[in-house]
Amino acid sequence: MKFIIITLFPNFINSFKNQGIIKKAIDNNIIDINIFDIKKYGNNKIDDKQYGGGKGMIIKPNPLYNCIKEAKFLLKFNCKVLYLTPKGKILNTSFIKNKLLNKNIIIICGRYKDIDERIILTEVDEEISIGDYVLSNGDLPSMILIDSIVRLLPGVISNSYKTDSFYSESNLLGYPCYTKPFIFNNIKVPEILLSGNHKLIYKWRLIKSIEKTILNRPELINFNKFNDLEKKIFYNFIKNNN
Repeated sequence: MKFIIITLFPNFINSFKNQGIIKKAIDNNIIDINIFDIKKYGNNKIDDKQYGGGKGMIIKPNPLYNCIKEAKFLLKFNCKVLYLTPKGKILNTSFIKNKLLNKNIIIICGRYKDIDERIILTEVDEEISIGDYVLSNGDLPSMILIDSIVRLLPGVISNSYKTDSFYSESNLLGYPCYTKPFIFNNIKVPEILLSGNHKLIYKWRLIKSIEKTILNRPELINFNKFNDLEKKIFYNFIKNNN
């Protein structure tokens, strides 16, 4: 899988490439990351004031278009072009698996106020947001996007370190985790986790996961995907907390 990152600040991405699972995936030829510097395509002028007035500079279409054109040629036009922006669709695992996994990707990292809309209309396949907040650049979101994709590729992370399947299938948040020591700050590890009864441990973790999701991210609850046990846990929690 190949990534091309279009950015104004390549050093951001260079440090990212040399760390953790990204470096491992590159070293094992699972992915390849190339960086295109927009400044090289703009004759030292890559931004300008926006028509109609208003605060903030806009990245000009000409250098960005030439940069995207060369990136597409390098990938033999077999790729998706993504623009990271607060105006985009919220990134989640389902979107990654259905739309992005195992596809060559060109990522446009925004700066300043925005990029020229004509690039979005003619060159961008998907506008993506990593959340309902604004950052000073698109380089940080690009790293989040790549990491979230790469960790799902075979051979990058062992199955033991991936999220347990029932969380992704039911769209639930993860359960509380404990390790040694048994007592820390006068808080003991729940006895059930020491029982060796994997059915009870599974149920306890599922209960905690559903409770955490209801309390912190209720919009993630998809009751239609719940099995009978999950529905029972859900109803019990609602009943006991009204």
